[in-house]
Amino acid sequence: ITNEEIWACTNCGGCVNECPVGIDQLRGIMQLRRYQTLSLGEIPPTAGKAIENIKQHKNPWGVSHVDRFKWAEGLDVPVVTGESPEVEYLYYVGCAGSYDAGNQKVARSVVKILKSCGVNFAVLGKAEQCNGEPVKRLGDEYSFSEIARSNVEQLNSLKFKKIVTRCPHCFNTIKNDFKEYGGNYEVMHHS
Repeated sequence: ITNEEIWACTNCGGCVNECPVGIDQLRGIMQLRRYQTLSLGEIPPTAGKAIENIKQHKNPWGVSHVDRFKWAEGLDVPVVTGESPEVEYLYYVGCAGSYDAGNQKVARSVVKILKSCGVNFAVLGKAEQCNGEPVKRLGDEYSFSEIARSNVEQLNSLKFKKIVTRCPHCFNTIKNDFKEYGGNYEVMHHS
C-alpha cells in the first residue's frame, strides 16, 4: 500500500464489504495513519490544517465558532442547556449542517419538520462543537480523545432521551466512538 493510498481512503468500508476473504483493510489503514501521524509526524498539509481548525475553531474549515448557530436565524429553535427541562430529542446538527450552505438547508428543513410534527427537541446552538470524527480518521487519536471527552462531558450534563443527527459522521462517532469515553446514547439518523 502506498502513502497516497493510505491518505486517499475515505473510510467508507466498501473494501471490507467487497473483500471475498473478509479482510478488514480499514483497521490496517487506520493503524498506518496513526503511525504516520503520531510517530512520524507525517500528515498531508490539508489534513493537518483540518485538525488544527477543529482544535481551535471547533470545525474543520476554521470558520469562527461564533457563526455556528447562524443557520437557525429566524427559526426560533429551542436550545438546550444544563438548566433546561428534559427534551425527547437532542438534534446534533454537526459542522456541515452549521457551516455549509447546502447542508444548512437540510438542517433548517429538519427543524421545520420536527416543529410541525410537534416533536419535543432542542439543539446545542453555539455550544455545539465538532464531534472529532475527521481527527480520528486522520489518525490523531490523542487529539480525538480530548475532543471526545469534551463532547461527552457536555452531552452528559444535559437532559435528553435520544440524539438525532443528519450527518452520518456525527451518527457513527456519537453512537459508537463516544462509548469509550462514557457516552452511551441512543442515536438516530434524521431519515
